[in-house]
Amino acid sequence: MFSELFAGGVYFVGIGGVSMSALARLLSAHGVRVRGSDAAEGPFLSMLRKAGIPVSLGCEEIISEDTVVFTGAVDGNHPQLAAARRA
Repeated sequence: MFSELFAGGVYFVGIGGVSMSALARLLSAHGVRVRGSDAAEGPFLSMLRKAGIPVSLGCEEIISEDTVVFTGAVDGNHPQLAAARRA
């Protein structure tokens, strides 16, 4: 079900928090292609990597997924969000 709904993949901006990392792991476990970025290294990022979810640090990565999810901790003017809105 999830893999069909999110066939174009999901990108998480701010994937390193407790809620976002849990959601990313849940979707990945249901066959959704998931990846994301965070501003800094943290304990949840290593768990995501061990689960096979690609994670990058910083905001240089280009988002190609159809769905972008972001945490309220991310500034609305974040470069990745601005680029996603223009796409």
